[in-house]
Amino acid sequence: AFGNCYYPTKHCGGTAHGMDFVNSNAGYNCTARECWDQLCGAAAAVPAGDCFSGPVICQHGFADSMVTTSWACAQENARGSGTEFMSFVRCSALRFLSVTTESSFGKLIIACAEISGLDGEEVASCVSGAKGKRLFQADGRATIPHPTTPHALVAGKRLQDTRCDTCADGIMYKVCESWRAMGGEDTP
Repeated sequence: AFGNCYYPTKHCGGTAHGMDFVNSNAGYNCTARECWDQLCGAAAAVPAGDCFSGPVICQHGFADSMVTTSWACAQENARGSGTEFMSFVRCSALRFLSVTTESSFGKLIIACAEISGLDGEEVASCVSGAKGKRLFQADGRATIPHPTTPHALVAGKRLQDTRCDTCADGIMYKVCESWRAMGGEDTP
C-alpha cells in the first residue's frame, strides 16, 4: 500500500517542502521515488541507512501517508480477516477527499473501522503511534519497484491498469474478480 510515497535520501534526493495536506503534491518527484524503491524497497538486499529519515513524501499529500498508515494498522487489527480489512480500505478510499485536517482524519478512521467490524480506537492508536510508523515503514520496505500506481498484484500476478477504475474491465473490477476467485467474500 506504500505505493507512491518515499523518504528523502542523500542519494535519491526529494523534499516535502510545499506538500499540502491533501492535493497532488507539486514537489513530488517520480524519479526520486523510483530511486528510493531501488535503494530502500524490496529490491534492496541491504537498504541505505537514511531510507526512513526525514519527512515522508507522498504524491497526494500528508493525508495520503495518514490513510496509507491506517490501512497497515487496519490490516493488522483485522487479524487475517480480508473482508474486514477490505471493507475498511474501501470505506476510507471512498472518503479520502474528506480528509482535510487531522480531526477529519481521526473521525474517518473511527467511522470506517466501526463500519468494518474493527476496533476504531485500536486502529486510531496504531496510526498515531510508533506501531503505525513501524508498519508503514515495513510496507515501504516491501514495496517492489514500479513505474506508476495503481500497481496491483493478486496471487503474484500484476493486473494491468486499463486507466478506467470503475469500468467493467477496470482495475477495481479485476481486483475484486481475482479476490472472489481466491475465495474472498463480496464486499459492498
